[in-house]
Amino acid sequence: MTGAGAGIGHATAEQFVRNGYDVVLISHGRERLNRAASKLSSTHGIRALPIPIDVADAQAFDAAAPRVERALRPIDVRVNVAMATVFAPPMFINRHRTAPFGVPGASAVAIAMAAVARRRGRLR
Repeated sequence: MTGAGAGIGHATAEQFVRNGYDVVLISHGRERLNRAASKLSSTHGIRALPIPIDVADAQAFDAAAPRVERALRPIDVRVNVAMATVFAPPMFINRHRTAPFGVPGASAVAIAMAAVARRRGRLR
């Protein structure tokens, strides 16, 4: 689950763990991510694996997907909540920093997870 360190992503992760899912929490903030994983694990008795990755880094997702499979179990659900919200006049927004959280970031996650599913024979 991307964007799981805080906000909507963390709230989404909480809903999954309340239903007994083990979760992989992906976000760029290592400390916040570790705290979130620890809290979810201790509160709900599930496994929460924190993986600090920038969603714009497709190679990091490729490297992380097999690690997730080894550490937990096959991936059943993929949730992409990572986003960047900018409150500023358009002339002050750095599109090179915010754009990767949209389509490119979601695509990197989908491609990495599809490769895992294909290796498991669940995607042709």
